[in-house]
Amino acid sequence: MRRFIIILVLSISSIAAAQEQPLLAVAVFVKGNVYFQRGKELKPVKLRTIFHVKDTVITKKGRVNIQIGKGAIIRMTRFTSVKMTRLLKISNSQKIDLDLQKGQLYSKIIKKLDKDSNFNVKTPTVTAAVRGTEFIVSEVPPGTKAYDISKGVYVNVGSVAVNSEEGDESAVVNQGEQLDTSTAAGYKKQILTSYMKEKMRIFHELKLMKEKQYEMLREQHEKNRNLIDQIKDDVQQKKGEVGE
Repeated sequence: MRRFIIILVLSISSIAAAQEQPLLAVAVFVKGNVYFQRGKELKPVKLRTIFHVKDTVITKKGRVNIQIGKGAIIRMTRFTSVKMTRLLKISNSQKIDLDLQKGQLYSKIIKKLDKDSNFNVKTPTVTAAVRGTEFIVSEVPPGTKAYDISKGVYVNVGSVAVNSEEGDESAVVNQGEQLDTSTAAGYKKQILTSYMKEKMRIFHELKLMKEKQYEMLREQHEKNRNLIDQIKDDVQQKKGEVGE
């Protein structure tokens, strides 16, 4: 009986592990000075650069479009910093968490997420949990004039649930609305201004790569990752043999 239970647990664990896969996040458009930090290393972002969990993407005087999975794409405008906190696929669900440290992030969900999926954008002051498909989050550091959108959440299509970091304020921003999160008096919601409606035109520029291209890139990345893991295992095995 004991042996049966151990085998059963291991089998269930193996199935669960097999169902969890990292989501591919890849640069599909780059213009100007854009970098990513992995550990202590800072590298330039190029077309088809693949990002990992814990990578931080940083734009200077540039911008980048990043496709996440098969159905989501983000744009980082200039002087923006985003950390990839979670990029995970579990069965048919996606778990995506992005930390917007500063700047402006345009997010577009082209393929509808299922009920178990999450797409969250977290800033130092708020968390925006996506229910919609096209929205902007702006995190403007105090005293800076480098950005053309005030601190807040702006929704073009769908709706976004916003919660303060302290947990004392919350709001749902619906299609065609904007939420100012910069005021000390609290959140202020209103209809999108004419200026922000013009800004929403940028979403027309956000295009996914062809699904066949994405799959080829994902498969190649998976092969490369497995090869690296195999090399690491071989090195560890040789070290163990030498130690013996």
